[in-house]
Amino acid sequence: MERLSKFIASCGVASRREAEKLIDRGLVKVNGVTIREQGVKITEHDIVELNGSRLSKQCDVNVWVFYKPRGCVCTRSDEMNRPTIYDHLPDDMQKLLYVGRLDLNSEGLLLLTNNGALKREYEQPDNGMKRVYTCRVFGRLPEGFFGNYSKNGIKVIEPKSGDEITYHAVIEPVRVSIESNIHIVKFTLEEGKNREIRNICSHFGLKVARLKRVSYGKYNLGNMQPGEIMKVFI
Repeated sequence: MERLSKFIASCGVASRREAEKLIDRGLVKVNGVTIREQGVKITEHDIVELNGSRLSKQCDVNVWVFYKPRGCVCTRSDEMNRPTIYDHLPDDMQKLLYVGRLDLNSEGLLLLTNNGALKREYEQPDNGMKRVYTCRVFGRLPEGFFGNYSKNGIKVIEPKSGDEITYHAVIEPVRVSIESNIHIVKFTLEEGKNREIRNICSHFGLKVARLKRVSYGKYNLGNMQPGEIMKVFI
């Protein structure tokens, strides 16, 4: 037997968390009966429908690299009516799931998949998949900014909540200009906390002008341009 939400995720139409929301909204039926209770288990003989369409597990698991442009958010629908990544995807890719997030003003590599289980696996902070970013910053570089903080971390006060958060990152110089105080910095992270790089830079008195993710695990952005999509091997 298998949990209903897990089955829905394995069909590639939603992540497991999104599947639970679909159940809460009464959009899922099992053998013709609407299910609203979480934790329901099904067998291979049960018929599951979402919005009247029968679901079946996908045999092929696929991954795409998408160059997310700046100015769009990672969501299916935005309550502030801002552009979303799905505005940049063709009609036959509207059901794909995104792996992790990039905020409104960030750009670069965003993985897309048709499989909810793979999405969850790739998003786990302990999966060993490093996220690499290049960042253009303004300001005077403080002493001790560059270094390997992957073990001890950097303690930062989160601006909105006021909570102390420990970020783990490796920070390396790419191009440093003492005269102009405009620098290119490389960040390597093992997990993607919300606004992590921006908060680290703010902590050191630096302003982020441009933030681009260039790799996620073994997947690289290469010479792709904003809005481009490329299917890749898993």
